[in-house]
Amino acid sequence: LKPEVEKENGLPPTWFAGQITGAEGYTEAIATGWYSAWNMANTLLHDKTDELPEAEFYFVGFPVKNRLCSIKIMSILEQLGNVKVALFASCGLPANNKYMKYIENAVSPWINDETDYKGLFLCQGKGSEKFREILEVQTGYQPEEINRIMEMAAEHPDDDDIDKLYEFVDSMIE
Repeated sequence: LKPEVEKENGLPPTWFAGQITGAEGYTEAIATGWYSAWNMANTLLHDKTDELPEAEFYFVGFPVKNRLCSIKIMSILEQLGNVKVALFASCGLPANNKYMKYIENAVSPWINDETDYKGLFLCQGKGSEKFREILEVQTGYQPEEINRIMEMAAEHPDDDDIDKLYEFVDSMIE
């Protein structure tokens, strides 16, 4: 953010890097790319690695794959304690409250008890051909249902998803 926006709104220095929308897998690429860059900077400047920067609030993003986040994201979540954490994730299936609760329950073992967990934003993401194959083999969905899911996925994330994400982030920092 520009310094005048931060100052006017009483925000601490804030930086953003990465892609806001994209195809399946970009959410994790943003999170892990940032984490890798942080480790590189720590190694070059301070001869330290695998330490997350100090912050009061972390937004951790990941794509849902096989109904879970990656081991890299689990490792990051395990390191966070005595801080606020909100998650944002994209999935190939249509996002709904039941599926969101399932994802939260699946990820919760890696969130420390000391962590102030604030919630999860779940958005349908792009569905690749690999995702289509998984639906065909693992879900028992009929071809018509798979086609409907893939058509919906081709349109996401959309402007409504981005608006909902902004609302989620605003509700977290208020």
